[in-house]
Amino acid sequence: MKAHKLICNCCNVTVGRIAKAIQEGARSVEEVQAKTKAGTCCGKCRDHLRGVVEALLEEQLEK
Repeated sequence: MKAHKLICNCCNVTVGRIAKAIQEGARSVEEVQAKTKAGTCCGKCRDHLRGVVEALLEEQLEK
């Protein structure tokens, strides 16, 4: 996944920012939302956000 890819337009949150939140200890979509505010405005990106968070968490477990 490209770090610069925008996931949440409302809050301007990229894959890179989500990855950083996970590196800082976020372990769920809700924890990523608390750190980044992604998916907390209009909500259109929530499903996509969930998929990105799950993929990044899985990727981290494989390391």
